[in-house]
Amino acid sequence: MTILSTDLQPHPLGELFPLIEGPEFDALVADIRKHGKLLFPITTYEGQILDGRNRYRACRAANVEPKFESYAGDDPTGFVLSANIARRHLAPEQKRELIRKVLQLKPELSNRQIGEQTQASHPFVGKVRGEMEQAGQLETATRTACRSSGLGARRTWLITAPFFCDSPVKSSTVQPLPSRCAAMPSSAPTVITPVPPMPVTRMS
Repeated sequence: MTILSTDLQPHPLGELFPLIEGPEFDALVADIRKHGKLLFPITTYEGQILDGRNRYRACRAANVEPKFESYAGDDPTGFVLSANIARRHLAPEQKRELIRKVLQLKPELSNRQIGEQTQASHPFVGKVRGEMEQAGQLETATRTACRSSGLGARRTWLITAPFFCDSPVKSSTVQPLPSRCAAMPSSAPTVITPVPPMPVTRMS
């Protein structure tokens, strides 16, 4: 007979990672039963389990009352990823599925940001994003030069037209983009800067 006083359901964000099954889950149950208590509390959010649904299941199986704490932050998605990504050993397909779920929740994040949160390379995140966009599972985002890195540079050509020169001289300057992604202009702006004639000094 269980002594659990609550019957909580997992929060949708708490299901980002797959359930622990088989020998790994049996080992968790045995460890909790051995210590007679849960060493790490289960985190709740909006009345549901945000982090610790496997520990909750194991407590029920071991007939041990779990400890709970409420999440008080402002980024529950980031909390779940941070709390689980380092301690969970995901198979390649499980990692892909995790990235897909994060993209559906946070499509505005760059590939690099999602890669850092899921411990994946940003080119791999970009590949998963592209597959989802082509399949109509994710709204196509605006393509920018800084989509994966968040940084970039815009090149502006400066054309000077000296009064004493028949043809303009072209040089280039590089202007940094804002730290956040910004769409590249469709055509580089052209600036015409007249240069006055150089004074002539007569030699005596």
